[in-house]
Amino acid sequence: MIGQPDKAVMTFQHPLPLSTRQVPADLQQYCELANSAAWQDSKDRITCISTSHALFHFLHERGYPHAQLVRIELAVTTQNRDNGSVLVGGERGGRAAPDMWAGHLAVQVDGYLLDPIIDQVNDGLRNVTPMAPLVVPVPTWWESNQAAFYIDADNTMIRYVKTYRQNGWKSKPDSRPSSWSPVLQNMLRQAGAEPSPAQNTDAAAA
Repeated sequence: MIGQPDKAVMTFQHPLPLSTRQVPADLQQYCELANSAAWQDSKDRITCISTSHALFHFLHERGYPHAQLVRIELAVTTQNRDNGSVLVGGERGGRAAPDMWAGHLAVQVDGYLLDPIIDQVNDGLRNVTPMAPLVVPVPTWWESNQAAFYIDADNTMIRYVKTYRQNGWKSKPDSRPSSWSPVLQNMLRQAGAEPSPAQNTDAAAA
């Protein structure tokens, strides 16, 4: 495992610059692969449930048995407020439309958070570098609902909070294998692996 930053980093006062983060190259590759496969499947960016399920299973196929689905809150704030800010998955959010979910799902594994669908925020941002599939290290204290902060080259702040409420994603159509399995099979084909049968996800979440 690549060494994690000092615990004083990733706070609001000292956000971790994305340009200095160290993450395993294969995790970044798999996160980008999930994003690409999901877009090919649906031409939609609001697919965190199905895309994260596919990435979760792909990681297990690739020898990451500790990968788990995690419900998170994501906030992206630009330096110039006129350029927009976006909150995804806030616990105080309004009621979601039928078959939708007012949350954000990602994957956590071995001290890293993988957010393959962070680019869904781009429609709400202006005049900044677009967000792309992101892998970041997370501190141990992140497990107790404390926010971890990151900053990109445009001084856009990214905040992640791990939460344990609103687990309604488990009952949504996108959690069914029929929804995420095509994305997984696409990922496996692109990676040169044999497609595998859909798996049960009952124990997938943290």
